[in-house]
Amino acid sequence: MKKKEADFSNVPESDCIVNYIVDRYRKGLYTLVLVTGLPGTGKSSTCMRLSELIAEKLHGKSELKKEDLVDSLLGLLKRIRMIKKPGEIIDIEELSVLFPARRSMAAENVAIGRILDTCRKKQVILLSNAPIFNSIDSHIRAMAHVLIETQKIYKKQGVVISKSWKLQTNPHSGKTYRHRFTRGGRDIALFITRKPNAKVWEEYEKQKDTFLDTLYSHLEKQTEKKQEKVNKELGIHPKRIIKKEHPLNPRYITIFGLAKNKGMKYKDIAKMEGCSIPRIAQIIKIVEKNTNLS
Repeated sequence: MKKKEADFSNVPESDCIVNYIVDRYRKGLYTLVLVTGLPGTGKSSTCMRLSELIAEKLHGKSELKKEDLVDSLLGLLKRIRMIKKPGEIIDIEELSVLFPARRSMAAENVAIGRILDTCRKKQVILLSNAPIFNSIDSHIRAMAHVLIETQKIYKKQGVVISKSWKLQTNPHSGKTYRHRFTRGGRDIALFITRKPNAKVWEEYEKQKDTFLDTLYSHLEKQTEKKQEKVNKELGIHPKRIIKKEHPLNPRYITIFGLAKNKGMKYKDIAKMEGCSIPRIAQIIKIVEKNTNLS
């Protein structure tokens, strides 16, 4: 017997979550949303899609700008400084990397408190994601207003399934309580979000690829500096070290061969390599530029 496919055509798209955030904004409040879930369950797309739905409700337009997507502390601070009017939205990628769990009195927590206080004054709507809830700084967890836990992606229907709660922290005990969203007096067990704007998602994929390339270069330089230090301690003179040219990344050659020799489509290679289509195109250009291959 063929299994019946799930039908989400008539399911409201996270209406209660969006309405709750918009209602807080109209009361003059800011909102911090935490989205958690295992890798591949749709955290990033949920953040982006909710941002679009909130922007549509507040400002009549749903498209996010490139600068609204941040993945570093410097990027976050820069974006907050740019804010001129209330109700602007910021998407933070991998919040636990920016603000990992620390001691409650650590100096970093003072900075976190000031950042959130600035967001409160500017009435910013922050949507952020991290794989594990407890990996996020405890101060941020206590100050959050909404928690979303992504469960599964239905790729064919283009839908992410998630659970969600309103958060309330007791300032005396520090304990955070979770309250279910309701619709018509009944608790809502699951929510859905659909695919975000394709252009914004492509931009996000490019940012991820750029981040990985930058991280690789940074680690490579760190390794070279460590090696120089070891050589110095061993008394190896720098002039005696013959610096070899780095060969072209073997992975790039493989990707080039799949596209040019085997005729695979960029989208199929991107899926196989776990990166975006623009990144595959960029790699092929790099190979062509640095070799005689074509």
